[in-house]
Amino acid sequence: MMIDFIARAFQNFYVNGVQIPVVYAYYFGHGEPYVVFTESDQDNVFAGDDDQEMFVGYYDFDVYAKSDYIEIFEKLKTELGSLGFVYQPSRSSGMMYETDTRYYHRTYNFAYIVQAENENNEVTI
Repeated sequence: MMIDFIARAFQNFYVNGVQIPVVYAYYFGHGEPYVVFTESDQDNVFAGDDDQEMFVGYYDFDVYAKSDYIEIFEKLKTELGSLGFVYQPSRSSGMMYETDTRYYHRTYNFAYIVQAENENNEVTI
């Protein structure tokens, strides 16, 4: 459910007039730059009556680019912030350079508080 929510939110993600693909888990395209996101962790936020009421989901957004990726990150941060995500610098990585692909790569982590499943096993976003 959250994966679909994120994917829909970034269907038309543009930075400086260039559409940048934002996809879940793996990018099958051949263009650059692009962003791949995955869920990295979950943690209990609030529990009551021996049941989890809310939890925080952590999501990694990996930015791949052959050149400067800072503007992509800034736009990503703004868009995710408008959706209720909070940037987590302590869970993010430093800049990496992948010599085999010649891509700069950086992982940015964002948190989102989610209400736990209701009696119909549906997650409320």
